[in-house]
Amino acid sequence: MRKTILSLALAVAMMAALTACSGGGDPVGTYEATKVGDSNEERNMMEWDSSGLTRTSGILEIKSGGSATATFTTIINPEAEEFLSAQDLATLKSMASSSDESASGTWQMKGNKITISFPGSPWTGTVDGDTIKFLGDSNSYIIFEKIK
Repeated sequence: MRKTILSLALAVAMMAALTACSGGGDPVGTYEATKVGDSNEERNMMEWDSSGLTRTSGILEIKSGGSATATFTTIINPEAEEFLSAQDLATLKSMASSSDESASGTWQMKGNKITISFPGSPWTGTVDGDTIKFLGDSNSYIIFEKIK
């Protein structure tokens, strides 16, 4: 009887160790998009676009209970106000706000694989500690880092 209990306890401990090493875990938290890329190039999300006028901020919130939201916001470089005319700045602000996007969906985990079902198409990614990498079409990807 003692051997059976000890064997069972060791088996449970080994399964817990294997689960911890799988890179999965509880993904609940708030993440910020840090990098985007494809097979040709990787770009830091914090960098301004080639014009130096805007950049995109991406926030992913994975909530307990299975819900998730993603919000992408275009941020205007504060220095743009110094060299753009009022009309050009108004146009840029209008374009930036029209490109903002937000979506809500549900998520599931299997091992270290996460799938978030947003309307239109699911996001499928890999959880590795505080990092989630979602793969898109044509070898594109976006990386989110946990901030909370």
